[in-house]
Amino acid sequence: MDPPPTPEVFKVNVASFGFKTQQKVGLGFVVRNFKGEFMAASSEKVDVEGDLMWCSALSVFRALNFSLSIGFFAVVIECFDSSLISMLNSGQDVFLELGWVIEDIRELMPLFLSISFCNVPKCGNMVAFSLVEFSKENDEQFVWLEDCPSFLFSTVNLDSVSIQ
Repeated sequence: MDPPPTPEVFKVNVASFGFKTQQKVGLGFVVRNFKGEFMAASSEKVDVEGDLMWCSALSVFRALNFSLSIGFFAVVIECFDSSLISMLNSGQDVFLELGWVIEDIRELMPLFLSISFCNVPKCGNMVAFSLVEFSKENDEQFVWLEDCPSFLFSTVNLDSVSIQ
């Protein structure tokens, strides 16, 4: 298990999941401080344009834009997709359909004071997956700043205990 982030670094959990019957993908991400306290989150549903790794990459890209827009410039991105994390950490060119998303992510990276990517198991990413599930029944993007939505309370509290 990785050590918790330092006070200057914010942990961003990212998840995505395809809703086949809707031909949409749910994206969810949550920003927490070094104590595991809720700082911000987003949940949205978008059109599917690629495979599962493309969906994960899009979720990371959206999470990075979100983090920058609300002033979080030192982040650890945690994602369930180990292949994507390996690609992002390798720095190598990607010649797959998701290559343009990877390039967009890499173009955002210099805007951060500190950024790293790590793989977490699904059980360590339950808050982000709860946000994805929330998006299934909602057509617009939802954003929460500082105030944790009630449907996430128990999951955030359970996860923050494991961080400390």
